Amino acid sequence: MPRYTVVFFLLLLLAAPLGLTQSTPDSSRAPAEHVADESTDPLSPTVQPTYRDAVYGDVVMAGNSVLRCPTGDETAGDNSPADCKAATRGQGPSSSALLDNSGNNDGYYMYLADRDDRAETFDSSSAEVTIPDGATVKYAQLNWGGHTGTFLGFAGINCIRPILLQGEAPPPPAAPSPETQQVDLSVDGGDPITRGPDHFRTTDGLAEPSRIYTAWSDVTDAFAHAPTGKAITLSVSNVWAPTGPGCAGGWSIEVVYDYGQPHGDQQAPRVIDIYADDMPSSSALLAGLIEPLLPGVPPLVDNLLPGLTPALTGTSVTLPGVARNRSTAATVLGVTAFDGDWRQGGDTFTVDDQPATEPCSGQSTSDFFRSCALGALDPLDPATHPVNNMSVDAKTVQPALTDNGSGDIKVGVNSVEDFVVVQSIVLAETVAPQVSVQMTGPAQAVTQGDLATFQVQVSNTGSLPLSDLSLHLVTRDDGNADSDDDGIRCTPTTLPALQPGESTPVTCVQPARVQPQFTTEATVTGTYLTGTTGGKNTVSATASATVQVLPAPYTVERVPDKLAVGEGKPVTFSVRLTNNTESDLTDVVYQDVVGGAATDCKAPGTTLSPGKPMVFDCVTLAPAQNFDSYGVMTGTGQGQPVTARSQQVTVTVIHPAVTVKTTADKDTLYLGDTVGLTFDVTNTGTQASETLTDIAVSIPDTCKAPVIPSLDPGASVQVKCTARPTKTGQVELTAKAAAADINGDPVTGTADPVTLTVLQPLITLAQAVDQPIVRLGNQAKVTFTVTHTGTAADGPVTGVKVSSPTLPDCSPAPLAQLEPGKSATFECTAKPDRTFDNQAVATATDGANRAMRVGTKPLRVNVINPSLTISTTVDPPQAKHGEQVDFSVTVHNVGDVAMDVDVHNDTAKDCDFPPLHGDTSLHAGAAYGMKCTVTTPADESVTEFNDTASYTAAPVAALGDTGEPLTGADGATVTLEPGKAAPKPGTGVDPVTGAGATGGSGGTGGSGSSNGGSGGSNGSGGSGGPGHLAWTGVSTTMPLVAGISLLAIGIITVAVTARRRDDSFWSRWWPGN
Repeated sequence: MPRYTVVFFLLLLLAAPLGLTQSTPDSSRAPAEHVADESTDPLSPTVQPTYRDAVYGDVVMAGNSVLRCPTGDETAGDNSPADCKAATRGQGPSSSALLDNSGNNDGYYMYLADRDDRAETFDSSSAEVTIPDGATVKYAQLNWGGHTGTFLGFAGINCIRPILLQGEAPPPPAAPSPETQQVDLSVDGGDPITRGPDHFRTTDGLAEPSRIYTAWSDVTDAFAHAPTGKAITLSVSNVWAPTGPGCAGGWSIEVVYDYGQPHGDQQAPRVIDIYADDMPSSSALLAGLIEPLLPGVPPLVDNLLPGLTPALTGTSVTLPGVARNRSTAATVLGVTAFDGDWRQGGDTFTVDDQPATEPCSGQSTSDFFRSCALGALDPLDPATHPVNNMSVDAKTVQPALTDNGSGDIKVGVNSVEDFVVVQSIVLAETVAPQVSVQMTGPAQAVTQGDLATFQVQVSNTGSLPLSDLSLHLVTRDDGNADSDDDGIRCTPTTLPALQPGESTPVTCVQPARVQPQFTTEATVTGTYLTGTTGGKNTVSATASATVQVLPAPYTVERVPDKLAVGEGKPVTFSVRLTNNTESDLTDVVYQDVVGGAATDCKAPGTTLSPGKPMVFDCVTLAPAQNFDSYGVMTGTGQGQPVTARSQQVTVTVIHPAVTVKTTADKDTLYLGDTVGLTFDVTNTGTQASETLTDIAVSIPDTCKAPVIPSLDPGASVQVKCTARPTKTGQVELTAKAAAADINGDPVTGTADPVTLTVLQPLITLAQAVDQPIVRLGNQAKVTFTVTHTGTAADGPVTGVKVSSPTLPDCSPAPLAQLEPGKSATFECTAKPDRTFDNQAVATATDGANRAMRVGTKPLRVNVINPSLTISTTVDPPQAKHGEQVDFSVTVHNVGDVAMDVDVHNDTAKDCDFPPLHGDTSLHAGAAYGMKCTVTTPADESVTEFNDTASYTAAPVAALGDTGEPLTGADGATVTLEPGKAAPKPGTGVDPVTGAGATGGSGGTGGSGSSNGGSGGSNGSGGSGGPGHLAWTGVSTTMPLVAGISLLAIGIITVAVTARRRDDSFWSRWWPGN
């Protein structure tokens, strides 16, 4: 019987999902994953808040998943829809969930939830939140994230290892990838606002090498008209999330509310920090640095190489909190994390190294991350609140803390089995800032026109440092009318920052204008917190003093603009001549006397009328020393000569100065090494009014020392910094100091330069990998070569050591000595699980015991995961001897690189593939299939007929892979039933001539002719008549064969495209089952 061959391509259908991943690299190239930072300096474990402010209020949270459980006949995954529903309610197996995943999304095919009935959304979910009555929303932040569909080493959309089922990207109108997807937020049914992923980042797992993205945005304006005092519904839509086994996607919101002033039980301010960058993560860390942070990490981590994200190399970070009174700060920590799996290991969330109790169950500190979000509404039953949404944690804990000197709080995630990405942490703590002021006036009455002196003491009586301190004096006269008095002068005008318990004195003077008494109020204000938006949160205090005043008929007020001034600087005296009688003073002459000598400053007029003061300024330059001055007014009043004199004022002349001396801990060093610099900073002043504040010492473009808040006259202090010269030769380092005097004027000082000799290191470092491409699971060997480039005069170097922070446990034994011109090699091995850039550093010591340190360019190590599956099926599975059966062979590239593939069959030779090489190579994610028809053996002694298809494959040559070819096979067997196949009917009879058509030649399993039909046994046809089909002169055999063939292809296509049917025989190989 003739045979025919059908070739069907599924390449486009299967390659399409690749366009929906984050990137579409050429699969003929090694896939580039996250790579190392070129810096080899350790990263700081302290993170900074992305939002910080103080409120008379607090923060509330809510969140939800945008994925739901399967329902009805939908593909459910490993467990049933009923199991999934029970898991969302916190019910289910008590001990087996770790094995069967029935308690988390890994055990289910997750589907997009969509509750808002809007055509422009592809998913949505809701949660409830309550803003207290009367409060206003000061800030709101929306966080969202989930899987990207990228799973290390596998093509297509996957959230977990694609053993049976693959996932799918969200449908239109979703963006191709999450980094371009905009999300919508609706508050209390209002019009949605749209936000883009302005703060987008991805994190890769280690033990679970999937990729999760996170993003956040400010959504404060969405709450402009939000009602308070009741639960309101928030709806978030268009969060990019794939569907499929183990997929996670969701959102959380953090709402900061404020009453604006003390209110109810909010009598003290509460500092709200939101941290959304560089959060701790589990199973996504720099291997080799995990051990010190996680004692007892399973050995599997040693065989993995990280994606080197997140930015911090550890599971713990330090939050720079502000409350030093932590024991009474009512501290609350809010956590947003993605893909926490209930009953998936003993993960914990630690605060100051102590595990926090999981708040949703309140029962244990383990299994902290379990996808429990406050306020979540079940997408399938909005009347219920799931305790396990299978995607996102959004919850708060209240740890018991003890006081410390900084307010810092260390938080961490301890887990290896469960890959969790912490996206955001909220820190809310009650603080106790306080400032006090004491004010003392003159003990004796002051004559009208003279100066009253006030002594003011400003103290930090709270628990937080105070900065930007200011003092403001206001006079209240006998008529209780408040007014600013320009005659008030204080020194110093610039107040230093005060730590808790510290104080600073201030002296103020004020002309006595009102009699019989006046009261002056002093208000001090200090900043205890500067928010991330630049707003200052302040505290203030007020004190007052009353001055008794003796009357005078004529007064001469004379007040300098500064009570202390630098030599040679101008001093402006504000002069005010007053007539308190009822008649004019004529022939007025004013004489200004400075340091015993009259100046040329004169009054602007000669008549001084009652109630009409004469005001003018006199300016003089400050001499080298303190000086006294006064003013005299003469005139004629009621026919009598009048003389009035001002109070003598002493102006302090200050000579503020600062000196700096620099000391280096070495005078010769190698390029790349560091030098420690110590600065001896001295205030060379001798008077109390020569105090300096905010002293900053630095070497431009080299290093900066910590700022010195205040330095008294004659005092010295040491500060330090570390410099790393950037060029060889003689390098001069000149330190400069910048400070402020009591008037806020700049004071500078320059140190004598320190000269360093910077040498070129005597060694170089190179690194190479033993293979250009490394297959996943294979071992890579990196060889480091250290060469002594010096001369015999330089002598040998000793203690030659190579370290590679990228490679786990890479610390080869040091070499005792390396001679000039010689090289030494060091080796490290690892089993990388992704492409990475390797870093390395070499150190050595010369004959003078000087250390040298050199690096090298990062070495790219490309890691690939070539992987194929093959499936052979037969239809029908039972047949008679001599009957035709159809074998189908399909290969699927489930790896991450293009492959050259050859497939051969031991029986069904027509199912052999044409060589898939070069331009026709099988790209990542693609599949290729062949179908052929074979006649079973006629020998009835044979009871089974089988075909085994075998493949040989290798990554395309352009990759440079040197590994062994991949091989694999799969077979299908036909059970042969007793008896012969029924003979095929002959052709019909021509109704005109009665002649039968001649059929094609019989087949034995070879390739049939393209135009041959299914020939009859004898070539003759029967006559037309009842029970027979009339022959029209055209053979129906070929159309029937083609029709049957097309029908078979259609059935196959339907079967493979309906890939979620668990009973499909394609489930063994089709991506998605």
